[in-house]
Amino acid sequence: MLGCFEELGQLVSGVATGGSTTTLIDSGLKGRDDDWLRGTAFLTYDAGGAGAAPEGQFSEVTSYARATGTLTTTWTVAPASGDYYSIATKRWGTDDMRQIVNRALVRLGDIPKVDVSLTTAASQSEYTLPAGHKTRVRRVYYQSSTATDNERPFEMTDWYVENDILIFRRQPISCKVLRIVSMGPHARLNVYGDALDPSVHINRIVAEAAYTALRWEMRSTEGEDRSQIQALNDAAEYRDAMRKAYPLGDPGTPFKPLLHPKR
Repeated sequence: MLGCFEELGQLVSGVATGGSTTTLIDSGLKGRDDDWLRGTAFLTYDAGGAGAAPEGQFSEVTSYARATGTLTTTWTVAPASGDYYSIATKRWGTDDMRQIVNRALVRLGDIPKVDVSLTTAASQSEYTLPAGHKTRVRRVYYQSSTATDNERPFEMTDWYVENDILIFRRQPISCKVLRIVSMGPHARLNVYGDALDPSVHINRIVAEAAYTALRWEMRSTEGEDRSQIQALNDAAEYRDAMRKAYPLGDPGTPFKPLLHPKR
């Protein structure tokens, strides 16, 4: 959401002077009382430099008191003096932007998804596919190295799927982590702990969400303001450019010899 608000020009950034689990304080923050009501606050950097909470969290602003620079928010850990934050205006509320981002994810269509939860075992050639990977399996690899920086995945072609079961025609080497690539919809992003799938570049979803936000706003206001139309056209141009720059291709299934029977 942070990137989308930034693309839409709705962010103001600052440095916290304190806070609690229910507030964020910046004594230098401008604006009138409740100017930031229904806006969205983001903790973007932990002053300690360790990436500790509440870095990466976001919260709806339920009130603002200019006299003390206090935003009423919700955090798992109190913001500290020196933490960096950004705050979005109330033009799009927190719940609105969450819905917009998830709608943009739907518009992406199916994406390549990777699962590494299965490990081959001795005398076993059939494996139950994990949830979310039971259909449209495209590629299967096994990890040929335990080095985390170079797993050297080896592609396997002697497999097929039947009734949610991944079946190998020949017994695979045991104790190898399977890397399964399938096509499916992106999971919803609802809270700050939900992560964007690595197959989706951040610029791609930011462009898709920004366009969706402006399109929804134009529909809801039924406006014909020229600047609004121009903003939507600019967003559409940027979205199209990001689609070309960061495509979400279907890898397809590998060539499989026709001479081998299923079993």
